[in-house]
Amino acid sequence: MFVSLWVFYLDSLISHPLLTKCCTSAVGFMIGDSIAQILSRDPHSIVRTLRFVTIGFFMHAPVADAWFTYLEKAVYAETPASTRAVLAKMALDQFLMAPVFLVAFFFATKTLEGQPHKLLETLRGTYIRTLLLGYLIWPLAHIINFKFVPNDLRILYVNFVQLGWNVVLCRMSGSSAVRQPEPRRYIERKVSQHLRGIEIVEKRKSLPRLTTSAFRGSTP
Repeated sequence: MFVSLWVFYLDSLISHPLLTKCCTSAVGFMIGDSIAQILSRDPHSIVRTLRFVTIGFFMHAPVADAWFTYLEKAVYAETPASTRAVLAKMALDQFLMAPVFLVAFFFATKTLEGQPHKLLETLRGTYIRTLLLGYLIWPLAHIINFKFVPNDLRILYVNFVQLGWNVVLCRMSGSSAVRQPEPRRYIERKVSQHLRGIEIVEKRKSLPRLTTSAFRGSTP
């Protein structure tokens, strides 16, 4: 079964290379966000998962595939697996592409949420932390990638590595969207709290009058 699926995948890479890679990233982002939502204990949002599937399909795979292909042609193309070539490609990826792509990722998530105006707020809150977390994972992962993995299989390899990383990305960019209360419920809760406050104040105001009347009633 596994061998048949693997052969089918390799055939798809030959017949429909970009589409296959886009589907690969879409599945990777879907799994990553699903795990993130399970771990967060928030109500599962299918809409949020679909947003990340969209990003994986239309942004991550095409950009990463074009970038890997460019690096293969532009950086020590005569000796692509040499140590200097691998280290140079890793450095370019981590210190040039990674910071730019992370901004694009957060922009895409906020745009799909209908909140592009909150991009700067999100960047201030999570950008540096997410980038630094990435530096704990991706330099070594890409040394292996550029040294041993054929270019056509790099999107698949990256998606395997970033199953856990997608959980980080999805939680960083999606937690506020999931936890944000719905406007109607938020208003109803605030009104209910306000009415309870008024009721408590009225009861406290009535206590002296009740005590006084009881005292007068007991006077001969």
